[in-house]
Amino acid sequence: MNSFNSMRKINNNIFIKTNFWLFERGVREVANLYFITKHKYLCVLDVRSFKSKIELVYYLRVIKEIKAELIVLLVGDDCYKRNILWYLERKAPLSSWRDTIEEMNVMGGNIDDLVEFYISEVEGDRL
Repeated sequence: MNSFNSMRKINNNIFIKTNFWLFERGVREVANLYFITKHKYLCVLDVRSFKSKIELVYYLRVIKEIKAELIVLLVGDDCYKRNILWYLERKAPLSSWRDTIEEMNVMGGNIDDLVEFYISEVEGDRL
């Protein structure tokens, strides 16, 4: 199965995965305004769309096989991840969304960083 089928394409280089249409609509508006790089791909993943961290890691690995240079922004409720560029709180102010997405215009692919981070979290949960 192609994992891009489970994502919604916002435009030629922005994708989103969420189960919440209102959230998708807001992300669409912000991402279209601030992700202006045409030669890169941004994927916004709503962590509520995954049943577990393991499922999220699996999903990241699958989309890496499809497009390794993808820039991924995770959105969730874990406020302790506040200082990680690729993680944004769902209820963050619009200025944080803007700043984060603008910074992603100059980033390289970050899937490996996300996989490594979540694998260490899963291992930490087992302790």
